Amino acid sequence: MWIVEDGSRCGPCFRLARWLEDQHALLEQDYVIVKLNGGLDEHVNEVLERFQRPADAGVPWFAITDAEGTPLATSDGPHGNIGFPTEQPEKLHLFLMLQKNSAKTDHDGQDRLIKSLGD
Repeated sequence: MWIVEDGSRCGPCFRLARWLEDQHALLEQDYVIVKLNGGLDEHVNEVLERFQRPADAGVPWFAITDAEGTPLATSDGPHGNIGFPTEQPEKLHLFLMLQKNSAKTDHDGQDRLIKSLGD
């Protein structure tokens, strides 16, 4: 699963949601995407505690889990939450997340996903 916490009126959250939708055909090969909005959905904090989300991480924040919900990777990169990745270190972190946790999407597909984020 790919668990996404987003927020209302959040530009990077809208960009990530749009990217997830645009890349859905490729992402759905490996992930069920679940979106949580703290302003709209109940029990978001309780769900995110399971993934050890840092209190100051900001949004969008996401975690990739196995089928049982065990966290495998999060958007917490070496310099904090990557949010919607726009800079090279953030894109690298996302690429590594995909590389480690994509069973069906090959290296070329993972590379296409990262390139789709733009320059």
